[in-house]
Formats: sequence, C-alpha cells, structure tokens
Amino acid sequence: MYREMDRFRRDRQAYISAHRAHVRASIAAGDYEEPPTTVDLDCYHLCGRCGFMTRSDRDSCPACTSEEWIDLANIRAADEMRDLEASERLHIPRIQDVIAIAIPTGAALAWCVVFYQLGAEIAFAGPAFLILLPLYRFLRRRLAKLFRRLTSKRPIRWRMPAPASQRDSDPDRHEGVATGDDLIDAPFTGKPCLAYKISVLFDAPGDARPPEWVLAEVESKDFSVGDFEVEGDHVHIDVPAEEIMHLADVNPALNLRDFLRARGLFDIEGDHWLFESRVEPGARMVALVHDEGRLVTVDAAEG
Repeated sequence: MYREMDRFRRDRQAYISAHRAHVRASIAAGDYEEPPTTVDLDCYHLCGRCGFMTRSDRDSCPACTSEEWIDLANIRAADEMRDLEASERLHIPRIQDVIAIAIPTGAALAWCVVFYQLGAEIAFAGPAFLILLPLYRFLRRRLAKLFRRLTSKRPIRWRMPAPASQRDSDPDRHEGVATGDDLIDAPFTGKPCLAYKISVLFDAPGDARPPEWVLAEVESKDFSVGDFEVEGDHVHIDVPAEEIMHLADVNPALNLRDFLRARGLFDIEGDHWLFESRVEPGARMVALVHDEGRLVTVDAAEG
C-alpha cells in the first residue's frame, strides 16, 4: 500500500511539473478563439522557459534557445502568467514537505526514547506528539523559503547580456575614467548615465517564497573606460546598487505602474523594492574583459 502511495505521489508531482510546462507553452502559443486584447504600452516579449525579455522579433531565445515567446502586451496572456506565477509561489515541493514532517516526528520519537531511558511512564511522552501538526505547519513554509533562497540564482524576468555568467578566472583588466558621447536616463532616478542596471525585489505576503528578484535589466551605450572601448551590447554592471527608499525619490517622469506592467509585473501583487546601479560620466571605473570580449563587467574603482 505504501509503495502504491509513493508511486501516486511521484506521478502527481511529475504531472504538476509537466502541467506547468504545458501551461507556459500554451500561453506562449496564444491559441485563443477571439482576437487578443492588448494594452497600449510598449511591452516586452518574454521567454516562457528562462524569463529573458526582448522587444525585437527573435526566432529563438539567445539564452536557452526556446521558441516559446509570450507577448506581455496581450492582456489574457499576461494575466495567465500572473496566475501561474502566483500558484508557483504557493507550491511546496514534496521533498520539502517530507523534511518538514520528518523533523518534528524525529524530535517526538527522541523525546519518547529519553522518557523510556529515564524509566518514566511512556504516557508522559504523549504530549510531545501534540506539537507535531503545529510544528509541521511552522516549518513547512520556512523550509520552502530557505530552499528557494539557496537554489534561486536568476531573476524571474531579465534583460542582460546572455549568458552573463561566463566569466574568466583571470580577465583582462582596464581602469580609467568613464567617458562617452551618448547618455541615457536611468529609469528609477532619471539621472543621466552611460549605462545602468535596475533590479526589482518582490515579496507577497503568505506565500512559500522569500523575497526574490523578479526583474533585472541592463541598458548601455558604447563608452570608454580610460583607453578601452566598451561595447554597450556586452556590458554587465557590478556597480553597487542604490536602493530607492521612497516613492517620492522615483523619477517623476516615470509611471511605475506602467513600467512594471510592460514587463508583465503588477504593483498590486505584493511589495516591490527598487534598486539602481549607474555608470556615470567622469566616474573612475574598472572594466574586466571576459570570454574574448563577449562580456565586459564594469565596477567602480577602489579609492
């Protein structure tokens, strides 16, 4: 009987995983009977597999080669993605459930052994089992958040050089003052810069995940660090991020709700924290060249 139950649980978990992949593929396919209703925003297309965002037409994702593109301007597709991601935030994998029940059960059994070794009546150990359910409920979500914190690596939505993780152990190093002819305005602060990285941290009350990064974007123009020319398409920014502490500090020209919606995010879902890093003209920077120039990481110079 127990083997049958285990097989049923494994089959159920496999079904859930396959169902989620199917839902993402269905959303990307967009096979709706009625013409799609869209929002009047310059929205991104989202890779349904890895979360890479693009505004240009692509056959396959440059990060994972998937062809499952989700048009975030499509209201129905964006709403279905929001519902799917909300359900994923509540989902707790079976192995974590097993650990959550094994810990209090093991503690209760150990308590009984201690009572037995002391020669006490086993009935006095009974209250230990009364805490099983409360302790299980206490541990269940906290373990899920801990596992997620240890295993989560990439933001849910991202637009950076892909792949941004191919870094050399001994990259070429260039240090100097950042200069460039073209400036862009960083979205959250509106400050002019040569390149920026923005990040959004999100938390929803009552879910099974810790606060997690839901957005990371890098935008850059071509610029120079000293005598070294940096191509904007290959930049990854490691400059320490500035947290935008208050909405009053956000660029007044930015409609934050529309900004998030264009990326398939909704400001009513939970709490959002905004972060921004900038490469400003005149700042002394360090550029590290990786992967034969296909990736350049830029950070502030020490001192």
